[in-house]
Amino acid sequence: MTTDMAYGLTINPALEPFRAEIDHAFGFLDTCYGLRRMGNAARRVHYGADAPEGSLHVPSALFPSGVRIREDGIAPARSSLLSVEQGHGVAPLLPPVGPAGKDAASADGRFGYDAPGMIFHQLSRLEERDHSEGDRHGRVPFDASLASRTGRLDEPLADRAAHDLARAITGLERPRLATRYTIRLTHDVDMLKGYHRPLEPIRYAGGDILKRRLPANGLRRLSQAYGTGLPWSGVENLMALSERHGLQSRFYFMGPSERSQDSPYAARYPKLLRRVAQTIHARGHVVGFHPGFGTSSDETTWLMQRQALEAIVEQPVREGRQHMLMFSIDRTPQIWDAAGMTSDATLAFPEATCFRSGTCRPHHAYCLISRRTLALRMFNTPILDFGYFSAGRYRDLAIEDALAEAEGAVATCRRYAGTLVILKHLDRTKGPIQTFYEALLPLAAAA
Repeated sequence: MTTDMAYGLTINPALEPFRAEIDHAFGFLDTCYGLRRMGNAARRVHYGADAPEGSLHVPSALFPSGVRIREDGIAPARSSLLSVEQGHGVAPLLPPVGPAGKDAASADGRFGYDAPGMIFHQLSRLEERDHSEGDRHGRVPFDASLASRTGRLDEPLADRAAHDLARAITGLERPRLATRYTIRLTHDVDMLKGYHRPLEPIRYAGGDILKRRLPANGLRRLSQAYGTGLPWSGVENLMALSERHGLQSRFYFMGPSERSQDSPYAARYPKLLRRVAQTIHARGHVVGFHPGFGTSSDETTWLMQRQALEAIVEQPVREGRQHMLMFSIDRTPQIWDAAGMTSDATLAFPEATCFRSGTCRPHHAYCLISRRTLALRMFNTPILDFGYFSAGRYRDLAIEDALAEAEGAVATCRRYAGTLVILKHLDRTKGPIQTFYEALLPLAAAA
């Protein structure tokens, strides 16, 4: 065995057209395990057919069968990709079921599945390009993801593939991790006050009382709207909880928008927003951006909203999450990257606790159109408050069940030295969401 972190990589000539995609996958592997690709390294890895004698032979299943090169970049060859995912190619694409490292490589130097292809498949969100399905907001549905279709929700497949490959390259049972476990607390500010528009609660309460004959509901609605103490109660509570555990809160604010799906607080209460942002910054927490409805594929509006937000809060914003998790693999990463954003935490599926791009680690986005690795880093958000407690929309779990499920994500992030991203909205200060969040933080932060 060798513990040398250097290795040489060769690929079959038929795979040369996919060199950029292959480099993206191996770049992730190198970052996670501190490996170095060197032409004169003693340990050799060959990707694709016709491996030279003495090299680790890693088969290729995704390339070239599951993809096609077009004028507008690389895209899935949908029917062929489905066949490859189901294991009908020249080699399996998915890792074997079972513990990481199990049966990944044989004694004769042959690797058991297409680990680089699996890494690229997941990180790039290749499966989301040209997707014909969509929910009412045009988002790629959770059921269409490979993790959902294979039932492997608790296993980030790109992380598993990287582990198996690092183990085979280094000869170590437990390859040295170059990343570390961290916690990233994020707070989307969908409402700055207890309401979107000042008269809305009165109108809805009137309907409760006069039309639906539910006066108690109407009074409760008014209390929740005007008696919350937002934004200060929510901001102070979240910062105090973070500080108690030695953590940092990241508040993602909307820019000015009058669309009905957005909250207009940036346009209506700019002075209040500025004071809140300044308080957050002064306490050592982070102010970020929550682009509004439709901006995931509308660069002009996206830029206008960010520019206006920065003018209001009087500081740059370089990270955030798209409103309503709206995400277009063809447009969103490119918009964020071109605007100089450093990180995007949009990748998530509220239907389940999972890692949408197959990893619990931050990773560089990949542009499927220009076929290049972007500077923008993507963060998966496995724990979303509204995904656990949202009757009629997603799920409505008991607090104990939600904590048990979230603890699985904590364990995964610890195992792979990843970043645990948690979403807790600013305006949800009471009830099961708040109780869940207060119980989750000490579990996640425990040494």
